[in-house]
Amino acid sequence: MGLVRQVSRIVLTLDVLFVLLLGFSYAFGTLDAETRVVTTLAAIPIALSFLSAAVVVAVDWDPL
Repeated sequence: MGLVRQVSRIVLTLDVLFVLLLGFSYAFGTLDAETRVVTTLAAIPIALSFLSAAVVVAVDWDPL
C-alpha cells in the first residue's frame, strides 16, 4: 500500500471525527443564524477533503 493511500485513509478518519464533532456542536449548541453560517462554512472543506481522499482510496491512485 502506497504512502498516498495511507495518508488518504488517515484523512478519511479525521474527516469522520470532524463531522461527528461538528454534528455534536450543531445538535447541542445554539441554533442562531451565525452558528448555521459557521457550521456550513466549516463543513465545506471537510466534505471536499473527504471526497478527494475517498477518490484516492477508491481509484488506488499512487503517483510514486
